[in-house]
Amino acid sequence: MRQRLQEANGNFNNQVMLVEEGSTTTGNGLFSDTSPVLSHALTQMDGWLTKFLADGTSTPLPVKINRAKPSDLVDACFTQKGTVKIAEQEVYQLDTTCNQLYRRPAYCREGPLRAAWSRPKLTDLVPR
Repeated sequence: MRQRLQEANGNFNNQVMLVEEGSTTTGNGLFSDTSPVLSHALTQMDGWLTKFLADGTSTPLPVKINRAKPSDLVDACFTQKGTVKIAEQEVYQLDTTCNQLYRRPAYCREGPLRAAWSRPKLTDLVPR
């Protein structure tokens, strides 16, 4: 996904990747409706869209989107039931703190992602 955004837009500034504990025993993991991570992310997203929509200037859309983005809405993983934020760019092949905390399946860590996420080929439908 990120590679597609990079190729289409020259950046992936309009994407934020968040990772949270997968435990449901804590009652607020996996982005449940009680998750502080999800609650804050939705509040930040609402602020981002509200600020973007309020921008009545003739500035190009990509600039407006970047300008409206909250500065603390960044890639991150969370520990301690969503109370500790580790802000670092989400990458699949590097030895990062988030990758150490939350292991991904091999198909996510190994590239290139393009092969795994390629678009299906569309063909015309022919009536029978």
